[in-house]
Amino acid sequence: MPARSRPWPFLPDFDYALREIMAIRLIAGLGNPGRKHERDRHNAGFWFVQRLAERSRVSLRTEAKFHGIAGKIAAATGDVWLLMPQTYMNDSGRSVAQLSRFYKIVPEEILVVHDELDFAPGTVKLKLGGGVAGATSSSRACP
Repeated sequence: MPARSRPWPFLPDFDYALREIMAIRLIAGLGNPGRKHERDRHNAGFWFVQRLAERSRVSLRTEAKFHGIAGKIAAATGDVWLLMPQTYMNDSGRSVAQLSRFYKIVPEEILVVHDELDFAPGTVKLKLGGGVAGATSSSRACP
């Protein structure tokens, strides 16, 4: 049996399954802008988006109308936007809302990536729906 072609070959198989179940159109990596914060754990969302952009060979550029740095992955299943809001963490919802309204992306199509101080570094949790714990900006991110 031939190996199936994976649209995101750099991600583990569970991500491929997730991609088939959910139509993610926006991945917003949260963090705080500026050199002062670039190594802070709070910027885990930025690091994720930057790595995804590198692996997908996507250029990220400043998009003033979205108050952030953005790029687009042209996937077989449709475009996936990458966004790093350049507002501070507690105001990142403004950036996510601007981009999602412009491209008519509904909340169910948005993956928000942020750090969680209750988890050990390197721990990942994927959650659909529900509360946002300490990430208050996430609750304001969706239009």
